[in-house]
Amino acid sequence: MPATLSRQGGNTAIVFVFGEPIAGALFSRGETIYLVFDTARPIQTGELASAASRFLREVEQIELPQGRLIKLKLDKLRLTSLESDGSSWVVNIG
Repeated sequence: MPATLSRQGGNTAIVFVFGEPIAGALFSRGETIYLVFDTARPIQTGELASAASRFLREVEQIELPQGRLIKLKLDKLRLTSLESDGSSWVVNIG
């Protein structure tokens, strides 16, 4: 499952497509975003690390007993939100 990134003006959207409905949550602390997904399947984050180097300092994926944690370290504090779109999750970063 690849994560894709798109930019529109000063905003960025990261889309995680799962192919089936799964639970997801976003938590943030300072410049770090934590995304938790209820799936055991690895998420391909390579595009995020290469395409978003201007504002995204680090991408880390951690396997959890019941899911996946994606840790995104941003360059500065930014407004973020998470919304579901069918079987996908969209992270909006302003």
